[in-house]
Amino acid sequence: MLKYAESVTMWGLVVILIMSSFLLLIKAYKVIPVGIAYAVFVGLGTIGTYAVSVAFLGETISIWQVIFLVLLLIGIIGLKLTTKEESK
Repeated sequence: MLKYAESVTMWGLVVILIMSSFLLLIKAYKVIPVGIAYAVFVGLGTIGTYAVSVAFLGETISIWQVIFLVLLLIGIIGLKLTTKEESK
């Protein structure tokens, strides 16, 4: 999205999305271990960025990319399911 942000409105949207993302990450740090929270954050960011680039920006998609994204998603779900929340 940064590559295509040419107006003040688009840059404002980018800043809001980045800030929201980090605020949610900080909130997650309070309940689950930092390593798991960051892994989920990066993994979902990767999948989301790829999905947006294919759906809206016309980037190509291959079966191998889909297979590896599915494996990444399975890993993220597995990390989340096997991690106990910390109580404070």
